[in-house]
Amino acid sequence: MVKDFSRRGARLCFLRPSPADLNMLVVIWSTGMAHEAVWCWSTGAEAGYRFQEQFNLRKAVPERWAQVRSQWLDRRPRLRRNALRAAGAMVGYRGSPGSVRIS
Repeated sequence: MVKDFSRRGARLCFLRPSPADLNMLVVIWSTGMAHEAVWCWSTGAEAGYRFQEQFNLRKAVPERWAQVRSQWLDRRPRLRRNALRAAGAMVGYRGSPGSVRIS
């Protein structure tokens, strides 16, 4: 789950202790933005990652992320912007974002 994020990185909360991977792909499912991220810190089930590169899954992505894009296209809800906002699945960009579930 994304606890907090900015242009530069994100604080993620895991159900178990945070993964040992130093690199990962963080996908904001509601917007289709994917961020290559590098581990910075961790405490228990939370970890901080710094974003390296950003990709829009609605457009072409590097070959190594093609499977992620395919999964996102197949599994994303087909909702209009107002329906996403009403469902609580959309990240608010004004002010401080709340927790957002990611898959």
